[in-house]
Amino acid sequence: MTGDDGDRLPPDEVLAAIAYVEAAFRGDRDAQRALVHRDEDERPMPVVLAAFAQQVISALMDTVHGVGDDLSPPELAAARARREADVTVRVSAVLSATLAAWAAGSDERASDAMAHSVIAYVQAVGAAPNDDVLPLLARLRAAALRAAGRS
Repeated sequence: MTGDDGDRLPPDEVLAAIAYVEAAFRGDRDAQRALVHRDEDERPMPVVLAAFAQQVISALMDTVHGVGDDLSPPELAAARARREADVTVRVSAVLSATLAAWAAGSDERASDAMAHSVIAYVQAVGAAPNDDVLPLLARLRAAALRAAGRS
């Protein structure tokens, strides 16, 4: 991603977030309960979901506006200018900040609502019907596994 990604999630947290969002999408409460319980040295699921949402938002906004590493410097500058001028990008930043603030002071019960917020965002901005959500999450999982050197 070439947008403002903030702190990158390690692949294990990306995988945990994806698994949780998939479970929320399917309505699998047992899986959600299992995934929300994290070890003491791990960040709470709401914090992981907020960081994951920020990365998804940034990647989606880059894709929508044609921002990519394969562009020449003038093309990249123009794509970034289009991205920053778009009201959707500004609203997306508000969603990202809201999720981060929510995660900071929430307990594990917020995770379900946060996961559904990520799903709704992807569907709204990406015009993704329900049938596209799980394949999108599978692609995100594959990218996380490649980044971790596990594929």
